[in-house]
Amino acid sequence: LAQTSRLQSLEEFQGPPLPKIVSRADSDDLLSEQ
Repeated sequence: LAQTSRLQSLEEFQGPPLPKIVSRADSDDLLSEQ
């Protein structure tokens, strides 16, 4: 549940929801690039 909440927070922060295929590591990489 903790991971799910973190993913939802990332989606809200980035705006558009990320595809479910994208892993949490990939999401972190996208945030790092920005």
